[in-house]
Amino acid sequence: MKTNSNKRGGVKNAKDNYNKIFEDLVEDEGNLIGLIAYGLYKQEKRKEVVKIKESGRSPAKAEIKRIESVLSNQLETFKDQANELLNVTFEYLIEENKEKIYCQYFRQEDIERLSKRPNFRKRLLENLLFRLIWLVLIGAIGYVIYVNSDTLKAIGEKVAILFF
Repeated sequence: MKTNSNKRGGVKNAKDNYNKIFEDLVEDEGNLIGLIAYGLYKQEKRKEVVKIKESGRSPAKAEIKRIESVLSNQLETFKDQANELLNVTFEYLIEENKEKIYCQYFRQEDIERLSKRPNFRKRLLENLLFRLIWLVLIGAIGYVIYVNSDTLKAIGEKVAILFF
């Protein structure tokens, strides 16, 4: 049975056995662009290894290191490609589902808006009733002033005498 030990005779820790390229591309667990970029890197690495295998031999460790070295200089390119791929995917998904999103958003918005305001007929009736009451009140005041104009004139003269 093979043990997991390093050259110093101790057991390997996590830092001794990790992928530097992954660490360079993926900043944290939620970094989707980094994860996609790492997938693109692995895809290119695999293509190079497959080319060597198609020639009838297995790649030597030195060849693998050379491939990794060449590809490690292209990490920003992989990130750019991942970003573009993600943007195209989101644009496609939005375009394909635009109508569903639009209908769902506006249905919900309409329901909320309509539930917060009284219906049109009720508001119209209230408005007409208010205007009718206001018209009757103004008419009654005008009638009282017209009928009692002599009385009001006499009251106005008495008030003027008291204050002046």
